Amino acid sequence: MATKIYNGIEFFVMEGFEFGDTLVSCVKFASKDDAETALERALFEYVKDEPMYESWELEANLESGETLNIYLKDGEGDTPWYISNIRYCLDGECYRKDEDTDNYEYYRMIGDIKDTLAKVAKLRDGQIERQFDEHLPTVYAVKMMLYPEEFTEEEKKTLTRMLHLVLHC
Repeated sequence: MATKIYNGIEFFVMEGFEFGDTLVSCVKFASKDDAETALERALFEYVKDEPMYESWELEANLESGETLNIYLKDGEGDTPWYISNIRYCLDGECYRKDEDTDNYEYYRMIGDIKDTLAKVAKLRDGQIERQFDEHLPTVYAVKMMLYPEEFTEEEKKTLTRMLHLVLHC
């Protein structure tokens, strides 16, 4: 079974779900609060790593024998990174939902930009010119200026190349 590590926690990857995988923590947590904090941080990394999923779910067992799930779902909104729904459930009973998801949207946006730039880096100049108009690279440039610490020098060079090709400058 495949595993992934987010926030220093190893998770089993439960694959085969239509819109995204469920990650199950290999670690048992002492309390609901400890698990919630750790899973929220891991969820940020998971969303950034898999921005194209439509849903993300993390699950952890507590020492008390209870199971905590955090479920995040995308929605239709103003941006392709919009996330509309978050639920916290303990043993299947939801106790918190529909809170602010702006931070998750931020991580999804960064992950999506990084994913696109990794694909663009492998393309030839002509392919970039045919596949992209000026809108997307311009949006990415603004986001990169706002959050420069999120991007490597290689990603910045790829975006510069992309801008030169689609803006013909």
